[in-house]
Amino acid sequence: MLRKAFTLVELLVVISIIALLLAILMPSLNKARENAKRAVCSSNQRQLGIGLTMYEQECKAYPMSRDITDTFWYRKINKSYLKQERVYFCPSDRYAGIDPVTRKKMHLEKLNYNVSYGVNEAGPCPYPDTKGKIPASPYIWIKAMSIRHPASLIMLGDSGDAPFVDYMWGMVPWRYVIRGPSSIESAGDSYAVGRRHSRSANILYCDGHVAYAPKYNELYRPELETQTWIGPQTDPLGRR
Repeated sequence: MLRKAFTLVELLVVISIIALLLAILMPSLNKARENAKRAVCSSNQRQLGIGLTMYEQECKAYPMSRDITDTFWYRKINKSYLKQERVYFCPSDRYAGIDPVTRKKMHLEKLNYNVSYGVNEAGPCPYPDTKGKIPASPYIWIKAMSIRHPASLIMLGDSGDAPFVDYMWGMVPWRYVIRGPSSIESAGDSYAVGRRHSRSANILYCDGHVAYAPKYNELYRPELETQTWIGPQTDPLGRR
């Protein structure tokens, strides 16, 4: 006896059920995928924190965000302590590894500005003036022992997702650093923490722990700037 084939109505019902199931499951699948990417990002930041700590222990100070020879902090860490390039790029970062000048993927040793994580330029990894000193300070280097509250001072975090703009005018995303409320207010979003993980970010603190910031605006409350952004909060040479 021949089997009766599906009618068009039955086929449409089956397709509708499948579409409904996909609509129900896709948000959960996307959320699970994003959670996995956030976990990888968190692991990357912990490893970078270890690399920065190893540098500090050997050199007796944290690296500058970018020194007067134009050497970025990540090149110093990559050269001797953390050579896996994937650690410097967040899986949720759509601009990861793309040079802002050539718009092409480049290896870390030749890549300018554009890693996924920025160090806190007001904290342990400052930017020097033309004489190689930290602005408003007679010292050049920041030591770990000079940081009084490492569990609350930001070391690095997801850097901004600003798109590439005209390099000829110097308008490139400064993604190797992040800055606090007062700098963002005056310099714009080029230095802001990225919001690539469900509209918020992973943050590494100076004691080595990584925290997810579900309330992004909490990072930029002016009354908390001294506690979370500005370091070392004591003498940079370590004297209490």
